[in-house]
Amino acid sequence: MAELVQVLNEIRAHASADYQRNVPVAVRENLQQVADVVMNSQTLQNDYVAAIVNRISGERYTSRRYNDQFQKFRKGTNRYGTTIEEIYVNMANAHEYNPAIAENEVYKRVIPDVNAVFHRRNSKIFYKDTIQYDSLYASFLSEGGMRSLVAQIVDQMYGANNRDQFYQTKALMSGNAPYFYQVNVPAVSAENANSIVTTIRTMSNMLTFPSNLYNHYGVTNFTPKERQVLILRADVAAVVDVNSLAMAFNLQYRDFMAGTYMITDDFGDDMENCVGLLVDDEFFQIYDNLIKFTENYNGQGLNWQYFLHHWATYSVSPFSNAIMFTTATLTPATAIAITPNSVEMGKDDTQVFEASVTPATASQAVRWSVSGGTQADTYITATGLLHVGVEENASTLTVTATSVQTPTITQTATVTLS
Repeated sequence: MAELVQVLNEIRAHASADYQRNVPVAVRENLQQVADVVMNSQTLQNDYVAAIVNRISGERYTSRRYNDQFQKFRKGTNRYGTTIEEIYVNMANAHEYNPAIAENEVYKRVIPDVNAVFHRRNSKIFYKDTIQYDSLYASFLSEGGMRSLVAQIVDQMYGANNRDQFYQTKALMSGNAPYFYQVNVPAVSAENANSIVTTIRTMSNMLTFPSNLYNHYGVTNFTPKERQVLILRADVAAVVDVNSLAMAFNLQYRDFMAGTYMITDDFGDDMENCVGLLVDDEFFQIYDNLIKFTENYNGQGLNWQYFLHHWATYSVSPFSNAIMFTTATLTPATAIAITPNSVEMGKDDTQVFEASVTPATASQAVRWSVSGGTQADTYITATGLLHVGVEENASTLTVTATSVQTPTITQTATVTLS
């Protein structure tokens, strides 16, 4: 009963002046008196319930929330607006030193390859719970009563919210399969465990070098070991040597398990052949937009209705490195379609090009390039945005899309300049 007495007095200490004036300090011998005083006043009942929900349950919720294994991917709270802009500036190109050329091009503009995507709020959900009068009364009289009431709030609302955050993060994996660079591994077994670890170690090393292969938009990027996160399917984690994996990331076992290594039950129905993911810690773009708790007393039903609203943004970055290890035979690209296939543009115009790779099971990632231009400010970004220079004097440009997974497959679009 000592814990119950302590909780009741903590509630009293943070309650209103009216509550403190009317409700006595709790001791083992006067719990019935405390209950009678509170339950005989609607105002005191409201104070009592609010303290349980907002203080005690909230603290328990916070402590449980950070045990979510995907919590590392949450980027914090965005309270201003419904859209987050992610900007990536690609690495600059090298130019050969030539004094003769410098005389004519010293003031010629070189436009940086700036790419932007927008992550929009896409989840607005709420949870509802009801506290009955008899449940509230019982919470005064036994240790189990208070714990039961708090557990009801935490498990039914906050617990469900944690569960759904986990599911929505997993949905980002299965729903964005084309964003992953696919690497083949053998079927999962004890005999193949070393081969799987070797492949993971190899790709982990490859991510530390600048490359445009391992992200969806083909920008030149790299991911140091300390920024890499490995997520393995549970049955795969059961057969591989975790110590060997930790060594691959240059980490002690404890540090590896604490922040770099995660386990999940599966990756969703659309990725049943996926055994693991290796991603940059910026790949998952997850933001809380609103977490709000509201209450309403129902006098007719003698109960309290509580609502937990959680609005959030769940998205992925096309600029961040992301690798999928799969046992499926990799599907090569056979063709690319560009939209628009031909277009007329003027000087200082812009046009967005989109590519669709066939078959649909192949990686949809492509690299964009433009040829035929005469000005440095005629360029195409990694997202397919073509800009025609202010002084461009070419009559036509050729836009090319090249498959990342199958670089021999390309397609072109023609731009006629007016």
